[in-house]
Amino acid sequence: MRLRELSPRAYRRLTFVALLLLGTIIITGAAVRLSGSGLGCRDWPNCSPHELIGTSNKNQLIEQLNRMFTGLVCVGVALAVLGSRRRVPRRSDLTALSWVLVVGVIFQAVLGGISVKVKLAPVSVMSHFLASIVLVGVALVLHHRAATPEKPARMVAVVSEPTRWLARAVFVLTVWVLIAGTLVTAAGPHGGDATAKRLSWPIPDAARLHGGSVDTLLVLIVILAWRLQRDRAPRRVLTIVSVYLAIACAQAALGYIQYFNAIPVVLVEFHVLGALLVFCAALQLQLELTVPAGAEAAVAREASRRWSPRFATTGPSTSTSSATSSGTR
Repeated sequence: MRLRELSPRAYRRLTFVALLLLGTIIITGAAVRLSGSGLGCRDWPNCSPHELIGTSNKNQLIEQLNRMFTGLVCVGVALAVLGSRRRVPRRSDLTALSWVLVVGVIFQAVLGGISVKVKLAPVSVMSHFLASIVLVGVALVLHHRAATPEKPARMVAVVSEPTRWLARAVFVLTVWVLIAGTLVTAAGPHGGDATAKRLSWPIPDAARLHGGSVDTLLVLIVILAWRLQRDRAPRRVLTIVSVYLAIACAQAALGYIQYFNAIPVVLVEFHVLGALLVFCAALQLQLELTVPAGAEAAVAREASRRWSPRFATTGPSTSTSSATSSGTR
């Protein structure tokens, strides 16, 4: 039977499903750890040496449900691969990214098994979370690129080069904040099991490093927002940086609240969700700073319509046009 061909719009919906599933399993995985169910199944891939599926207690059931949800994730990324083969026009870059998701999910399954085998050693749990974030990043890039029917010959910047470098620095700092957050988690009380080893580093010190990094990040996002405004960036870029700043501020406030309230489980779960959203906002902002060659004229017209009433007395600005003609990638 011949498989149905997919339009770019239909394929983009498939990539969104894969992205949503990969993000959701980060939240369910956090629930496993926070409920103390990380070793509910003490073997892998079986739940125990004598049973494939174990539901004899609450911890086993929670861990088993999370493993079963991995099956849905596998279906989602498999559909992304199949869809890339049926998409018209077919694009090799989308197929390659979808295959990266498949390989990544397999790697994550193996890494999850290793985490169980080593009794939730902090490094294994940290690696498991960070690898999940990387997979979400790949899925977000795939979803973003799928919006363009044809593969662009080249991409053109919509802001000045100094602003792009600042945006890259902010993204790198965001990634560091996530890594520092895993250090706090590894030193904290929620290890996934009462017997799990914790990082031999006082949690106040880890939290101080993480908090200082977050404060620095917030300052840089504000400066970046100002630079984007000064460059007369497209409306979509300004919207995303505003959302990015709002989520980062909420995440910072939540982090301080949970720390000074003995790290309650419910707040930690929301903090994991916030970390995921902050990363997605940071990456989406990076993706929006370039457009396919040929689209920069429309971007410049949009900026001119939006900004010219405010700056009519100062004369036309060349910042947008100069930005769009800057470096390509």
